Amino acid sequence: MRAPQDTSTLRFNLQKLALPPAIGAQALGGAVDLVVMPCRPQPDIDQEWASMAGITPGDDVALIQAIQSALAGGMITTPICLGHAFELGQALPAQKYARLGTALVRQIGVTRAHQLTDAQLRASGHGTADDFAEYWASAVPDIPAATNPWCWLIRFELKG
Repeated sequence: MRAPQDTSTLRFNLQKLALPPAIGAQALGGAVDLVVMPCRPQPDIDQEWASMAGITPGDDVALIQAIQSALAGGMITTPICLGHAFELGQALPAQKYARLGTALVRQIGVTRAHQLTDAQLRASGHGTADDFAEYWASAVPDIPAATNPWCWLIRFELKG
């Protein structure tokens, strides 16, 4: 028989994620089901490790594939686990927040900002790479898009 769990230390707060108003509206309509968010802190890739793995400096495709394999193998900790829920909202003027609903994590990936595909840009509510760069500059000013930052790709299902 298991001892009763001490519930005084359990946290039942959902993580919150706020989208810009236009993207939040698209999420409510079902057109957006992907969030692109920065990896924090940005990883520092050990060049010696990369060389031992057969990745030449500047080969972003091979590096991304190696990192994605490490993620799939459970060697990288994600900001939220598959199947977990988070509160999806939208940022409104005057630093207000409006709740859109509860979202469930369906898939988690990782890539770099310059390697986002057209499909990923559309699924996250950005029509073009330029639209995404403009969004990134306002949402994540401390990590310039020009540095080709690492990003989490969180595919979700909005439950309402």
